[in-house]
Amino acid sequence: MGFFSRLFGSSKAVKTPEELRALEEEEARNITWAKNLDLAHKILSHYGGFLEDTIDAGWAKSPKILLHPESALPYPKNMIRWAFAIFFDELERSDKEVLLGMPKDALILTAMALEQNFAPDEEIPDNSKLNIQAYMEWQTKIDPERRRREEVIKKKIKENPEAAKALASAILKTFDGEWEDYFKLRGFLDD
Repeated sequence: MGFFSRLFGSSKAVKTPEELRALEEEEARNITWAKNLDLAHKILSHYGGFLEDTIDAGWAKSPKILLHPESALPYPKNMIRWAFAIFFDELERSDKEVLLGMPKDALILTAMALEQNFAPDEEIPDNSKLNIQAYMEWQTKIDPERRRREEVIKKKIKENPEAAKALASAILKTFDGEWEDYFKLRGFLDD
């Protein structure tokens, strides 16, 4: 081995301009992916903190506030969805359960909360007593099968109304009567 080979390593074939361009493009994609991942991390961190405060505050109110306006979100809903998509892609690609301190299970729950607890502003009633009803209607809009399941439940109630009323009463006791309007609206309780 010659002096220069020992100093600089053995010679390798020079890359063609196409190979060099491909390497540059791959490096640019990696840099872009890293920037996207960083931005997604920031968005999800802000959203997570906001979600904790908002959901906890909603549950603490009487009556409970379950459905919140999209305008209250710290970022547009589609931007938060984009951040989730980036994170879920990276979790799948890396085959990890935790990414940048965020567990996959927690990400799934917070992604579900985005869809279930935040609706267009016009869907949010001015009267907080109607929020539970609006929440249930929103759930039906985002999950059309829910209506079918409710119809099955109503059929079972008609078959055995006393058992249904007993169950509704037990639930009302558990939640300090806050769901009473919902149960009456759905026909689970008499007016």
